[in-house]
Amino acid sequence: MNSPYRLRFDELFYRSGLIVLEESLRMLVALKDIRQTSQHMLLMTEGMRSMTISEAQVHLAALRNTIAECQSKDMKRLEAEFHLIQLCFHIVLKDAGVMSELEVDASLRKIWDLCHTYPGSAGLLTNTYAAMKDHTRGVRRHADLYSSRNVWWSWPRHTTGDLQQCKYGHPYSGTTWDSCSECGREIRKLATLDPNKLLKEKDFVAALKTQTLIGKSWRV
Repeated sequence: MNSPYRLRFDELFYRSGLIVLEESLRMLVALKDIRQTSQHMLLMTEGMRSMTISEAQVHLAALRNTIAECQSKDMKRLEAEFHLIQLCFHIVLKDAGVMSELEVDASLRKIWDLCHTYPGSAGLLTNTYAAMKDHTRGVRRHADLYSSRNVWWSWPRHTTGDLQQCKYGHPYSGTTWDSCSECGREIRKLATLDPNKLLKEKDFVAALKTQTLIGKSWRV
């Protein structure tokens, strides 16, 4: 069984760290005027800023390995969530006046692809993705990182004996979900398909000729 639960606890750990760092940034803004008149406050705020930057950089780097683990285990929804959390740490660093090494546009494209290829799982985060995209472009919008929480709140409704397992080994409740809540059903994009393989042009033309001949015989 390819269980997602340890990664779920990792996600809660990152979210907790994110809350602390965001609160630290709010405190730095509140202390901005005071530190200009007090040497003690200046030292304290600079120390807080340094720790905030350091912690955000550590989390940002660690998330690369976590995302890679999600990819290796085909956990599409969690992968999208970790990408979004990674963007949040990038924003923390940006607000602290530091550039991160995160390729923001590439990260946003990856989240978009996951949301639209797997609408029943990663797709639950589409609104969060949209808010985060605006946020990275300077338009401050609230991004609900908990928009997929209904997946976890559905487990208490599970009926014993109805535990299912998808082709990747992810467990899910057949009581509340008609497909895996981690990877979901893949909706392939038409642009990535070879139309010639789907149309079978020779067979189509042959069938069309047959129908034409039948029509002529019927009219006679």
